[in-house]
Amino acid sequence: MSRDPRVAAVALAAALSTTVLAAQSKAVTPVQLLSRGITLYATDDATTEAERLLLQAAKTAGRNTKEADTAIYYLGRYFHRNYYMLRQQDAIKKAIDRYKDVHVGALGTERGGARYADARFYKGLAYLESAEWVDAYEAVDHLRPELDDTIEVDYLIWTPGNKRLNVNVPSGLLRARYLAVADKLAIRSRAKGRKDPQTVSAMIAELSATLQQNKRAAGRHAP
Repeated sequence: MSRDPRVAAVALAAALSTTVLAAQSKAVTPVQLLSRGITLYATDDATTEAERLLLQAAKTAGRNTKEADTAIYYLGRYFHRNYYMLRQQDAIKKAIDRYKDVHVGALGTERGGARYADARFYKGLAYLESAEWVDAYEAVDHLRPELDDTIEVDYLIWTPGNKRLNVNVPSGLLRARYLAVADKLAIRSRAKGRKDPQTVSAMIAELSATLQQNKRAAGRHAP
């Protein structure tokens, strides 16, 4: 006796449904993608795998979520790192654009949330490297500590002698220090587009000293 085609169709649909559900249960989550992407970034992986994972994490999580903001921020850090370590000249602009994606909301308003203060601080450093002196100042001057009270610093820049810091700093404190050093070096008076490695080095050296001091102080007060 031949099998009823309607019964076969129902059985096939049930089997396909089971297969889809099984695949969905094994799907990689945005958090897992983000974790893998950050790990590759942190280990200075030179492939494009970190970029792929971070982009996928942001897309999967959905816009304006904590996971997406974190993924986009680390994508900025990935490009920022590649500018120094892989000599990718266009990477510094890519980093700036990703940082903007984190902190800029509708109609150019400030959007707080995950990595808001980190993005503004590192955007300032990226502009500094690009000799966009006024933008380098304003990127941090416009930082609103009430939207995000902590900045996590791994590297300031990836050059010989600049070690990994791994320190969390109050965003208001680091903002004030950055602007004080920038004023002392009169960066806003410099010609746009005219690079000045000595000024950049002086900024980084003073910020690094502040962060190391903050890290030592935190260690002394740790339980």
